[in-house]
Amino acid sequence: MDKSLRNTLRNVVTQCRKLLEEAVAEVLEGQFGIYTSGKVEDASRMGHLSADDLEYREQLLIHLQHIQAAGFKVKDAVEQLVREVAFTHLNRFCAYKMMETRRRPRPPR
Repeated sequence: MDKSLRNTLRNVVTQCRKLLEEAVAEVLEGQFGIYTSGKVEDASRMGHLSADDLEYREQLLIHLQHIQAAGFKVKDAVEQLVREVAFTHLNRFCAYKMMETRRRPRPPR
């Protein structure tokens, strides 16, 4: 892979990561009541969530507490959570695209 292609790939991945981080932050805020400022809505205000979504929200909050326990301030912990979720989705997307290129079936969900 030549330098030009590597630079193009790096720029595309960086743009994708930024877009994913923005999308994840919007979902955390709009759907789950977890704001990038560090504010977390009370569970009683999450009446729009299904039982599965409430369970997922609880798992997100547990992970957020785990990040904070590592020494992050609340706002920084939310930013770290956003980065981790976006990173996971980007890696999965890349893996699916590589499998598609190699004509491998996607694993079942």
